[in-house]
Amino acid sequence: MRSSNVRSWMKMGAVALALGACNNPVVPADANHMGVDSGADAGGPALPTLMPAAVAGGSAMLGCAATAPAPGAPISITMELDSFGQDGDTADMVDICFCPDNVLSAQALGADVSGGCGSCQHATTDSSGHATLMANTNGWYAYRVFFHMMSSVSDRTTFLDSIQVNEAAPATAGGMVTGNGVSRLTANLISEAELITRQHGTTTIAGRVFDCHGDDVANAIVRAFHADGTEILEGEETAQSHFRYFDGSQNPDSSATFTNTDGLYVVVNATPQMNGELIRMEAWAYTGTGTGTPTRVGCEAIQALTDGVAIVNIGPTRTDYQPVGGMPHPCAAH
Repeated sequence: MRSSNVRSWMKMGAVALALGACNNPVVPADANHMGVDSGADAGGPALPTLMPAAVAGGSAMLGCAATAPAPGAPISITMELDSFGQDGDTADMVDICFCPDNVLSAQALGADVSGGCGSCQHATTDSSGHATLMANTNGWYAYRVFFHMMSSVSDRTTFLDSIQVNEAAPATAGGMVTGNGVSRLTANLISEAELITRQHGTTTIAGRVFDCHGDDVANAIVRAFHADGTEILEGEETAQSHFRYFDGSQNPDSSATFTNTDGLYVVVNATPQMNGELIRMEAWAYTGTGTGTPTRVGCEAIQALTDGVAIVNIGPTRTDYQPVGGMPHPCAAH
């Protein structure tokens, strides 16, 4: 999974803002996001007609029996917590909960770090943005970054609550991984580049769609669902939820209605039904020839933090979704 792609679009959002590249403040509600639960639901608008799912240079491979990587032995690693989208900046003296089994504990989803991290590891980055952690060889991990305001108060040095899941640990001990600390400046830049004002009490969810080979998928749409199965729909007002895609070069494109060759997406102003709600994120694409109606080709889920940011990449539908909180994983249940 290429986290660098997800980081890059934040930088490009700043460029787009400076150039005034995005000039459509609201995309009207359309057929991209519809209904309740998965499928072409009765009474809802029809799903859009799309070109076949593609990657740079060819067709996307989306029919594999995908599984999460098998975790190996415990190893010591170093995480550098970068300031998401700000070249050269690191998130220093910031508290994180690191979860080597890719499961965020209840404490890791708490309002602040005072409750500890439960089954996850607590660490505070040093003056270089580094933290030493224990991971499992090749296995997926998750982490939570807690809200942090540095002494020189500014949007650039104020870090929002954020989480990221399904990140792969190194194959050997001593490896370096990159984490993302999302500053208020960066979060505001992407919403302003799309002429959407971030609303208090909402969440931002971002990532990329990729295929069986890990390549970015073009011509896919992203859908999001609450824990109770109701769909998060494209809103008609600026303050409502909006699904946005990019131009293939990691620039926000407010006119785009499906992913480009960079595979990137972002959902702005989604309102969690509760803090830490598990949101189901689905990728839909057409896998035939010519044009046609998309079907679900990928699914993941992530806890949404109120006034925070969640980062999750959506790959091919897996065969090994594990229960969450004693309940079936939403991608397995739907």
